[in-house]
Amino acid sequence: MTGHHTTSSALAWVTKYLTGYPHTQSKLRKELYSTMTEAIEEKRLPTFEELRRARLPYLEAVVEEARRLTPFVIVRETTEHTEILGCRVPKGVQCLMVSAGPGITMPSVPVDEGTRSETSKTAKPWGKWDESRDLRLFEPERWLKARDDG
Repeated sequence: MTGHHTTSSALAWVTKYLTGYPHTQSKLRKELYSTMTEAIEEKRLPTFEELRRARLPYLEAVVEEARRLTPFVIVRETTEHTEILGCRVPKGVQCLMVSAGPGITMPSVPVDEGTRSETSKTAKPWGKWDESRDLRLFEPERWLKARDDG
């Protein structure tokens, strides 16, 4: 996320999800209170440096889950003639890239491997979602990995 529009939009969506999921809000509040103890004891907001150094995995998971469920559009103009999934795209065309969709909020849509670019074919897979879980639900826990010590 970059720029003030995407940042403010992301924060608005995080707030919206937290109001609809009070259990998630409580878990996040608990993580923040247990991590920002010095600022709380001194009755002040945490400094940028304190926030930067803090390990806040649940906060990161909340933000990632909001981004997963809330599509945003990035617009780019092609700088040369190209092809996307077998479709010719001329130079100078505005392409819209949507951050969410099939595979993010619902089971993946199959794509013919022959139409993928070489870059796409050799890209490292991100892993698979557990599609037995309801991908429409706001569940930050799906971003967390259990440690060996529990």
